[in-house]
Amino acid sequence: MKACFSLLVISLVLCCQSVKREKAISTPSEVIILEDSLLISGLNRLRTIRIYIPPGYSESDESYPVLYMHDGQNLFEDSTSFVGEWGVDENLDSLSQLNNLSLIVVGIDNGGQDRVHELTAWDHEQYGKAEGKEYMEFIVKKV
Repeated sequence: MKACFSLLVISLVLCCQSVKREKAISTPSEVIILEDSLLISGLNRLRTIRIYIPPGYSESDESYPVLYMHDGQNLFEDSTSFVGEWGVDENLDSLSQLNNLSLIVVGIDNGGQDRVHELTAWDHEQYGKAEGKEYMEFIVKKV
């Protein structure tokens, strides 16, 4: 099982790299943005969620796997990205068309100046209080 997962990840990386170079085939996917829509309990912070819907989803009655990703502001749109869009939607559109791989991506925008605290499990002398427990509960229970 572990070997199959590793092979899938390697395949995705290689395919995404080659698709990116060739400029992905355009297909009708959708990205839904829920701006400042979910509250992280215990931290009293709102978070924007970005959801990639694969091509053909609305016409299908199939179940789709869901991939949750951090730094959602970087995934789909250059104008919201810190250092440039990651091209997740274009790459997944191409993978859907070329390899019949379709999945939903839920991107969770990061907490800006609080990012390091939210992604940290233990308090750190230099970086401060860890908020990883609250952030993880947010992902599991709300998102």
